[in-house]
Amino acid sequence: MPIILARIDDRLIHGQVIVGWARVLEIQHILVVSDAIAGDAKQQALFKMAVPPTLKVSVAAVAEAAAWLQAPGAVSEKLMLLFPSVREAAGLIERGYPIQSLNIGGLRFEEGKRQVLKSVSLSDEDIAIFRRLAQRGVALEVRAAFNDEKTALGPYLADDRSDKKAF
Repeated sequence: MPIILARIDDRLIHGQVIVGWARVLEIQHILVVSDAIAGDAKQQALFKMAVPPTLKVSVAAVAEAAAWLQAPGAVSEKLMLLFPSVREAAGLIERGYPIQSLNIGGLRFEEGKRQVLKSVSLSDEDIAIFRRLAQRGVALEVRAAFNDEKTALGPYLADDRSDKKAF
């Protein structure tokens, strides 16, 4: 199955994802991987209304997504995996689904997080998970919009990261 993009963006489906990424990469199917949203029929309906009729949207809990993605012949469309947080992305990878690269689009600032890049704020747990993924060989790039310059997340995960800001 052709995974064209695996993206972490806590806003999930929005203009940059639909008009920028999905259109430019000719995505045919977006799979939102989220335990919380998998149990929220209203949120799922909103997602499906927010995309053009030519773009398929599915929502699955992490375990369900892992099983579905690993099933023979599961999907043949150009697929975007979309995660609301690093926990869901790591959960899919730890269940055996190989993701070589993660695009980090946006993780908003909130209590318990610190801003490490303009559009990325991380908690200590997020940093630990990203470090674990990097050690597994997963490339981590920050890029909100398709035409933005790629920024490697690795330098912002270092222990001396408190002084590092890219904005």
